[in-house]
Amino acid sequence: MIEYFDVTVVVPTKNRVAMLARALMSINEQTVIPKQVIVVDDNSDIPLDKTFFDTFQNLQLDYIYNVKSLGGAATRNLGLNKANTNFVSFLDDDDSWSPYYLENVKLVANSIGNKPAGFYSSKKFVLSNSLQRVLKKRDAIGQVALDDLVCGNVIGGTSSVTLNRLALEKVSGFDEHLPALQDYEFWLSLALAGVSFYPCVNSYMIYTINVNNNQISSNFNNHIRASNIIREKLFDRVPKGTSPKLDAALDYSVVKAVHRRSYIKSLPMTFRMLLKHRRVKGVLLLIPYKAMNFFGKYST
Repeated sequence: MIEYFDVTVVVPTKNRVAMLARALMSINEQTVIPKQVIVVDDNSDIPLDKTFFDTFQNLQLDYIYNVKSLGGAATRNLGLNKANTNFVSFLDDDDSWSPYYLENVKLVANSIGNKPAGFYSSKKFVLSNSLQRVLKKRDAIGQVALDDLVCGNVIGGTSSVTLNRLALEKVSGFDEHLPALQDYEFWLSLALAGVSFYPCVNSYMIYTINVNNNQISSNFNNHIRASNIIREKLFDRVPKGTSPKLDAALDYSVVKAVHRRSYIKSLPMTFRMLLKHRRVKGVLLLIPYKAMNFFGKYST
């Protein structure tokens, strides 16, 4: 007998049919099945045929095709607005979940009770050209609130997060004006509204590092613009004395994005960041990205 979880999984996708199939199969093979899966296609070159979804027989699937590209934030918001369950999870088309992912999220969610809450999972990291080899693991280790998030995106990307309806009612969705860092800004906005994030230690999201480095989030100019927008939007809202921490976290995000694309361009930015914020973690960015990769130290 199939056990269900009152959750909608929102899956944004674009031009990655094979990876999307992997993501959906990981949902289809969950020990606890979501009530709804919404695939939002952000204007792929060729819309998916309905027969593509026949393989995923355990899932109640809805497919939305954007007639023009709207971007990641708006695409996720479309899924959020159509979801009619008490919980919403996110899964990017190039990521996947371990079979017990939703079962463990459900257990933690039931233990929290009726209050606004988010839930974040542990993570395993793989390369897009070697999906079976786990490079490293990062466990969800504690409750996360605003004091933690102003120091950096300790939660991670959307594929590791589930939110209950009470939390979603606190904010208006992802900021569609941000060219990057939409997930981090969303977690900050939720935390500012009083939402805490609870760890699902035994749930594993498998995060795919794209070796071609062509993800939208890898465009460092987008990170620069996004970090400045977040400063203007949130600096006056965070508790007094914490804006320098958020400033340091945003600078680190920008330098890390530049570091992935151009080590030479990142060097002066790294030195300025180290002098300005004295962040020990930033010292790692003095090592070329390819050298970090050689030793398995992917800057994820």
